[in-house]
Amino acid sequence: AIIDCRLGGPNYYFGKLVQKPFIGETERKLNNEDLVRALKTNQLSEVFMLIAVIITIYSIHSFI
Repeated sequence: AIIDCRLGGPNYYFGKLVQKPFIGETERKLNNEDLVRALKTNQLSEVFMLIAVIITIYSIHSFI
């Protein structure tokens, strides 16, 4: 797992407790390093997606 933690679970929405499943297995508190790692992973995936979109658009235009 990228940040090796457990997310989700029960939470309050508009003052009412809603039971939701947990995502992940590791029960530990998140820290600043986790946030930085998650943000870097997100930014990297956005760059790869942008490259994929550019390649796709270029490929479509080269066939027309």
